[in-house]
Amino acid sequence: MSHDCESCGVREFAGGCCQIATAQTALALADMVRRLEWSLKGKLRKTSPEREYYCPICEYNKRIGHACDCELAALLKESEG
Repeated sequence: MSHDCESCGVREFAGGCCQIATAQTALALADMVRRLEWSLKGKLRKTSPEREYYCPICEYNKRIGHACDCELAALLKESEG
């Protein structure tokens, strides 16, 4: 049984309203991006056994933090607010 969504007027589909589905997708994508924020480079540091993690966008090291113009850092900051 389907009916028009009260919030957007679009016919609902299996699983719920289109706005709910869009919000759930956005949350899942934000979570995935957070997990990808610091990617492991496949090498070990020469001075210690620690692994090096880098942002896949600005390529700055995790110890330093993102570049001031890093699009990933901006996107993550925006998604938190």
